[in-house]
Amino acid sequence: MIAVMPVRAPARGPSRSSTRGPGRLALRRERFLEVGERLFLAKGFAGASVNEIVRLAGGSLATLYGEFGSKEGLFAAIMKQRASRVFDWDSDACPRKPNVRAELLTFAARLLDRILLDDSLAFYRISISEGPRFPQLRQAILEMGMPVYFQSLGNALIELGLATRKDGVTIAEEFVSLVHGQLVFRAACSDGASISEKSRARHVEQAVDAFLLLHPLLPSKRKAARKR
Repeated sequence: MIAVMPVRAPARGPSRSSTRGPGRLALRRERFLEVGERLFLAKGFAGASVNEIVRLAGGSLATLYGEFGSKEGLFAAIMKQRASRVFDWDSDACPRKPNVRAELLTFAARLLDRILLDDSLAFYRISISEGPRFPQLRQAILEMGMPVYFQSLGNALIELGLATRKDGVTIAEEFVSLVHGQLVFRAACSDGASISEKSRARHVEQAVDAFLLLHPLLPSKRKAARKR
């Protein structure tokens, strides 16, 4: 009698669905954002093509549209990411200073340096030119990235005695507007390198001094300072 050996089914590789798990999709999304940011910076919104983004990033148009919905959606996601970087609040990078004015000078100088980076100015130009046509873009800039910074700055101004819980965010917005001023517009019309360190420092001091004229120390904080 001939013994019949059992036949084992061939080992299967990972299923098609398992190779498209959340981790791989997240990596593909990051790649779309990275390549998209590079092309939008180089060519502007109108000049950048989703076909070229997919060709350089890998994946497919279906994957890109599934993640972002449209070219505008991808651009808005990139702008949200950029706004989060520029308006990121890092309290460790703003060490405590001996007085309120010195604290504000630190906040203002750090923010202005970020805004005047070449990439930040490039996206500022694109935002001005493309924002009116794309509501998603305006939302990404105005409603996603900046409010977190305004809230954190507002809390710092409350701690310094320059605002209350009721008006902290509003006063923080005024502070950022003063820091922005005409200097950023001038830089956007040329480049950040055209603004000298001396001009930056003078602008920061003028912005902080104007802010303190509008929002001096609250009475309770002035009394506490005199006691010390």
